[in-house]
Parts: sequence; structure tokens; C-alpha cells
Amino acid sequence: MSGLLLLLLLALPVDSQSDQAALDQAVAWIREAKQVDAQYDYQMTARIRVLFFWVTREDVGGGYIRRARSANDAQLETIALLFGSDPAKAKGVNRWGAGTEVIKKSAANDNAVEASAFMGFMKASKGASVAEMQGELANEKTSGKYLFEAIVTRVDQEGAIARTSPFASDRDFTLKELERAEQVVLDRLADPARPVRRLESAQSCGRTAGFLTTVQDLINQAISGSGQNSSLCYVYNARKYTATLKSVTRVEREALSVNKAPVVYHNLVRARFQILNHQSGKTTDFDLLVPREGPMRGIPVQIVHQPNFWFQVVLNLAKSS
Repeated sequence: MSGLLLLLLLALPVDSQSDQAALDQAVAWIREAKQVDAQYDYQMTARIRVLFFWVTREDVGGGYIRRARSANDAQLETIALLFGSDPAKAKGVNRWGAGTEVIKKSAANDNAVEASAFMGFMKASKGASVAEMQGELANEKTSGKYLFEAIVTRVDQEGAIARTSPFASDRDFTLKELERAEQVVLDRLADPARPVRRLESAQSCGRTAGFLTTVQDLINQAISGSGQNSSLCYVYNARKYTATLKSVTRVEREALSVNKAPVVYHNLVRARFQILNHQSGKTTDFDLLVPREGPMRGIPVQIVHQPNFWFQVVLNLAKSS
């Protein structure tokens, strides 16, 4: 009987009830009614490499960075972002992603983060070339099925847990339908039938802040002039990552194109970041152009990301509120 009992115990999910309770709390934080403190809207330019040349198309999409706090809990603060193409402007291409990170600050120390939760949602794409991307779009239209991926992660001093939910939808949600899509996603991520990934505290990196807060911390270091080559670890999808500030360059003046007109900024830094996935060994790079002073201090006025050799996305700040 003791051998059978041991086998039954080994077959049960470890701490399944506590995992579910922690994820339920993370989803509740993300669902919290929020008071928006600031929003920064961006306009997207896409650049596609054709042989040895870049083909550029302006205003094919956009998005925002939004800062908010809970209307009910003073310890909860939020950074949310949404970026992607607008199919009405991008010849039917609908590729976008959104992320919401909530940090729970310590009641005793406002600078300490007790725990964080992150919900990410994206229109899935595996295309490694222009031809493959076009093939994906054709398959979507033929099948009437659109692939999305969602994840919720919670990190605290005890470790990290995460749940993912890839799914096919018969509705091709666009970035303008984020709120409606989020409800579908959060319901799926709250489903206890979905498996959970765990990372114990001994394997974690000792920080409870997530990706967005980590990047903000490195931006502050870039502005102060003390952060080049500095690194901070964080946990995403119950896996360890490291964000490194690879280089910082002073920029005295930069003119950015918004609605095909120049917008001039002064006294900035261009910071290059690299993200390392410790499990896969893969790295991702992106650049941020950030003012060093004034009301926009620390807010990216330009974001540049080139996920592969043939495609580059440039996001220029269009409006702040």
C-alpha cells in the first residue's frame, strides 16, 4: 500500500492548489481597475530588406506605453505596452503584441518590490522570411483560424510560476480590440486545467521585478551615466533572463519623423540593450532613444527593434498625455 501511495503522490501536481491561488491573484492584479497616470502613443515605421536595400513604409501601425496604478490598492503599480501593425494601414498584415506588468510594492519600503505579475498576449507568427510571412497570411485567410499566444507569470521571493495558452481563434483580433481580446485571454490563463511551469527560489535570480521594470531601471542608469555594461536579471515564463545595457551614446540633437514631419529632441542618450535567455542561450537586441532631462526624462522617444536580418521596426513617439 505504501508503494501505491507514493506513486499516487508523485502523479499529483506539486503544490497545485497554491500555484492556482498565486496565479489567480496575479490575474486579479492585472484585472484591477486602474487609474492612468500617463500614456505615450507611438507611430510605427516598418523597414523590409530586399536584397541589399531597405524598403521603408511609415505609419503602418503603432501603440502605446501606459503607466497606471490600482484604484483600490496603493501598493500596485502598472506598466503596460501595446505595439503592432494596423491591418488597415499595413496591407492586411495583422501582427501585434501587448504586455501588462504589475508590481506590488512593499508597504514598509516603497522602493522594494514584493512581487510582480505579467500578462503577455501576441498574434503568433513563425515566419522567418517575407515569403513565409505571406504564406502565414494566406493560410489564415483560407482556414479562418488565427493563432494567438498568451502567458501569465508571477514572481515573488518564493520563486516563479507561469502558465501559457496558445490558441486558435475564429476572430482575427487587431490591436484596436485589445480590451475585448484581453478578456478572452485572461479567462484562458485562469483555467486550472492548463499546466503550470515552476522556478524555485533557489534557481531564481533574487529579483522580483519583471522585464518592463528591469528595463526602466537600466534606463535610469543610462541617463545617470553609471550603467554601461551593467546587467540585471529577471524571470519570465518561470525562466531566468538577463538584461544588459550594452552601450550608451550621448545624442545632442535628433529629428524624428512623425506624420512625415520632423520632431526635434535635444540632450538625449541612445541606449542599446541585450536580453539573454539563459535556457536557450539566445539573445535579443533593441535600442531606445531617451531624453536626459525635462518632462520626458526617461521616456523613450524612439524604439528600434530588428528581430531578424530582413525586418526592422521603428517606433517614434507621436503624443503624450
